[in-house]
Amino acid sequence: MPGILSYNSVLDAMFRGRDSVSSAEELYGEMIRCGVSPNVYTCNILLRGCCGEGKLDKAFEVFSEMERKGCTPNVATFNTLVDAYCKLGKINEAFRWFELMSQRGLQPTLISYNVIINGLCREGRMKETHDILGEMGRKGMVPDKVTYNMLVNGYCKEGNIHQGYLDEANQVLKEMIENGFSPSIVTYNALINGSCILGRINEALQVIQDMIMRGLVPDVVSYSTIINGFCRSRDLDKAYEMKQEMVIKGVLPDAVS
Repeated sequence: MPGILSYNSVLDAMFRGRDSVSSAEELYGEMIRCGVSPNVYTCNILLRGCCGEGKLDKAFEVFSEMERKGCTPNVATFNTLVDAYCKLGKINEAFRWFELMSQRGLQPTLISYNVIINGLCREGRMKETHDILGEMGRKGMVPDKVTYNMLVNGYCKEGNIHQGYLDEANQVLKEMIENGFSPSIVTYNALINGSCILGRINEALQVIQDMIMRGLVPDVVSYSTIINGFCRSRDLDKAYEMKQEMVIKGVLPDAVS
């Protein structure tokens, strides 16, 4: 008879293969009927599947059943729920689960903090990220590459950049590099986009140069964003020059450029 490890593996494979929650529930029911007791990993797999389909009511049922069966939730359990609520823009509800984690005697990990920071960045609540970073610091945690990338992207979102956050984004990038992390091309492209939105094209061009100095090759997004920036400022000659440079360097234009 299959054991808990086998059932967990199949449940995990089902969700990764985009099977429905109802299909997984059938297998879970079979597992219970066969006398195999679920463990925290089983419940976390079910939670992740429910959250992946946006079925948070069903996820809450799984969480409640965990507690009824004496299956103690762990940090991964709470991280999954926090992430799900963040992705739906329900940040206040995400904070409730984040705080409940600590109330249950569990210590949030760096992943936990990154999840909540990402949620705040997606919703443009950048000032609140300062509080989270401060809490991390008090607990002896330091941001990682993921944290820095999320913050730069958050500051450079179109809805945020007009609030004067470009300088904050550049400061985060500087701190990131000083702490030994290499920004990705996505991070640089966010800065280019933020600079162009504000009409600071020269700064966007400087970001391109910084990328090249660090061994990164500007991609179609980098060039298209700059070209769009020149077009916004009605400098069509510069836009054309940039497009020519793009082609010369072997970067194929997309629909935007």
